[in-house]
Amino acid sequence: MIVLTVLVALQKGKVTEEELLQQKVELLKRLVSKGFSRGKIEALMGFLKLYVRFGKRENDVKFDEAIELLLNKPKETMGIVEFVLERERRLGEKRGLVKGEKKGIEKGIEKGVERGIEQGIETQKLHFVTTLLSETDFDDAKIASLADVTVETVQKLRKEK
Repeated sequence: MIVLTVLVALQKGKVTEEELLQQKVELLKRLVSKGFSRGKIEALMGFLKLYVRFGKRENDVKFDEAIELLLNKPKETMGIVEFVLERERRLGEKRGLVKGEKKGIEKGIEKGVERGIEQGIETQKLHFVTTLLSETDFDDAKIASLADVTVETVQKLRKEK
């Protein structure tokens, strides 16, 4: 569902902002109806907000309102991702950046987010290894295979334990 929404966004010239907003909200509704956890839905919506962006600020607001409404989420302060995106948008408008410069800033932000995601995945893997070490009697090779890490990583964590 996420991939299809991203594909729709890639056809930006062919899809209106309103249709894109509708697609995102429909995806949100489907995730809620399928019983996905609130955390997973928020993570997926965060991904969509970063990579499938609207040109008009009011559509961002409408999408945020839909998220709050469907997840019964109380309004909270702006998260770091929203803060960075909003700041980048305001700076771009203020400086009158040309499209190429703005694209460069967006690519930099995307690379930073990607690195953050990669670090998060690596942290999850290490946590998974630690859990397997403490709660199973699997050997190092089995744990490495299950967690998609090297045997050396497992051995190092076993020694630290």
